[in-house]
Amino acid sequence: MARVLKPGGVLLATAGNRSRLDHLLDPWQSPPLQPAKKIVRTILLRRPAPDSPAPALRLGSLRELDGWLTPAGLTRVRTKAVGFLPLTFHYRRVLGEGSSIRLNRWLQWLADRDLPGVRSSGMDYLVLASKAGAPRAERS
Repeated sequence: MARVLKPGGVLLATAGNRSRLDHLLDPWQSPPLQPAKKIVRTILLRRPAPDSPAPALRLGSLRELDGWLTPAGLTRVRTKAVGFLPLTFHYRRVLGEGSSIRLNRWLQWLADRDLPGVRSSGMDYLVLASKAGAPRAERS
């Protein structure tokens, strides 16, 4: 995308968020607990867990995102976390559909107001990046 972007051009993209709230609150999905989960599974089953047959969804962090943009000649201008999936426990929904929708709206409202802890915990990042160079002239 950066290769075909004109100097001074902007790019709007989405990127999956590793620190999404629904994963952080569910112990079976929480990224910090995954190494311990593999060890416990190996001990209990007495063999390493098989690799997942389906490719895993690639989720990243803002630091990794900058690491992808910078070598491509892009600079992150603005980032916003969006979308809050239904909360789960052991992959099962905790709330009904209506409550989950209301919670999503409320959490997004808090994220839009830059509440620490919520502003970066949405499902995806919306990323606005620009390519170095002279800005494009405005058309009259």
